[in-house]
Amino acid sequence: MPAEDIMMSFMGGYYNENDETTLKQGPGAVPVDNDAIASIALLPADVTAKVDDAAMFQHPMMVNFFVGAAFRVTNAADVDAVANAMKDAIANNQWVCGQPEGYYVIKVGNFVVSTYGLMDNINALKDAVVATYESAVVV
Repeated sequence: MPAEDIMMSFMGGYYNENDETTLKQGPGAVPVDNDAIASIALLPADVTAKVDDAAMFQHPMMVNFFVGAAFRVTNAADVDAVANAMKDAIANNQWVCGQPEGYYVIKVGNFVVSTYGLMDNINALKDAVVATYESAVVV
């Protein structure tokens, strides 16, 4: 699919009233202990300590349209635990204004990538990750 067919607005990072550069167009870094990691990316608190870096981006108006996040897992032995926790967190989340059409959790080395939202949007991210990284596994 040509890139023009999947273009939409995104914002990434997180909002910090003291530093407006933390929120930007496109993906952005997010501190693992930031509320956005739990409330938007849905990283469960019980695996937060297993993650040492994160980035995310989302649709600017409605997260149920698209959220994509990547988490660097400190210890390779914990990748399955983080991936499974993400899968459970997204599947069991209590949505306020409509449930996303679907979600994916992908393991790539020491990283876990998660995405939820409209199928066209999340398929674009999943397909890009799988095409780029031979070791990518959709769980």
